[in-house]
Amino acid sequence: MGSIIRGIKNTWRNPLRTFFTILILSFTMALALVMLLTNQSISSRVQEIKESIGAQISISPAGIMGMEGGGDLLKEEDILQIGTLPNILSIEKSLRAQSSNTSLKSTLRVDRPGGMGRFGGTGVTGTDLVGNLPATGFMSVASGQLVEGRFFLLEDEDKNVAILGKDLAEQNELTVGSTYKLEEIDITIVGIYDTGTRFGNNASYLPLKTVQRIFELEGQLSEVKVKVDSIENVPIVTEEVKNLLGDKADVSSEEERFTPLLSPLSGIGNITRVAMYGAFIAAIIILFFSMTLIVRSRFKEIGVMKAIGASNTHILTQFMSETLSISLIAGIVSFLLTSFIGKSIVTGVTSIAGTGGGRVGGMRSPLMFLGDLSNMNSLNLEVLAYAVLVGIGVGLLGSLIPSWIASQTEPAKVLKYE
Repeated sequence: MGSIIRGIKNTWRNPLRTFFTILILSFTMALALVMLLTNQSISSRVQEIKESIGAQISISPAGIMGMEGGGDLLKEEDILQIGTLPNILSIEKSLRAQSSNTSLKSTLRVDRPGGMGRFGGTGVTGTDLVGNLPATGFMSVASGQLVEGRFFLLEDEDKNVAILGKDLAEQNELTVGSTYKLEEIDITIVGIYDTGTRFGNNASYLPLKTVQRIFELEGQLSEVKVKVDSIENVPIVTEEVKNLLGDKADVSSEEERFTPLLSPLSGIGNITRVAMYGAFIAAIIILFFSMTLIVRSRFKEIGVMKAIGASNTHILTQFMSETLSISLIAGIVSFLLTSFIGKSIVTGVTSIAGTGGGRVGGMRSPLMFLGDLSNMNSLNLEVLAYAVLVGIGVGLLGSLIPSWIASQTEPAKVLKYE
């Protein structure tokens, strides 16, 4: 116990050197901590998307170009035939329309002149789903995330009602019970939801028949989701639907559709993982050289201690205690630094990594599906625990060799050298 206390006291024998060592270590460890949290958030988001995709098949008009329009709309009468196929649990129909005559102001830059087709973008979506929102990949995260009001009911089938994303509602200062204009028709808001993503929260939903009526597109659809009873049967059902619809539609599994989206997100996750390991190793190296210099400067002291009976274990324990004290203090400081520099680092990393993602489904960046990672809560007990563990890990690994060298010092040689 005496060697541990002496080691802790030795931490401040040279306050200036200790201060700068802790400062440098803190920034390095804070970077590792931020990268760890970012990687966890990205991995969690990718897993959510994979789970939301599930055993689903997507049917869209033949030749459609992502969310920018194109192709002839599907006919409901053709979709009815799909219901006769085996291994199908449910069929969800929707119609997406882009209106230039609406009082809603988008939260995203999607209304560029000539850039959006009439049935593309984030305009208005009609759905026949009751009691939930469409299970379209990332959008299914909205399930159970109703923040105000209600979902559609059976009696809303052809009513002028809507459910808006949280960001879209806030942008237009709307709440449940408020109305807005769509093609000169008053639409009443019955619910507001939150997906946790900028893109998902910029959407508005109306009953399918309402959208068909407003846009004079009775019996037409822009997308159909088929839920299969198991992932194993997805390839079989996909092929059967393709044979049934022929060249009238493009048929693909949700996994195929969202692979281009998940790849950039996984790439960002890999970048943060490499950065985390790099920062962790850098912290170990910094502490290693710092402790090596400390050991060299105390060779005479070590020789005297061993000459009067200090054991190898005593010397080893003393220096490791000193190193652990420094690294633990740096860990606590890195925990505080994370709250200040975390947002800037996360924003920079995701922005740089996301620029290489190209266009996915007609959209410029897959980061809009990632959510706002910069707002992650970095001041909680879990993050503090990570900071302490990083501090202990860096301290142990950084001090092991220098402390061992100190413990193996021979008094006679040291005193003769001095």
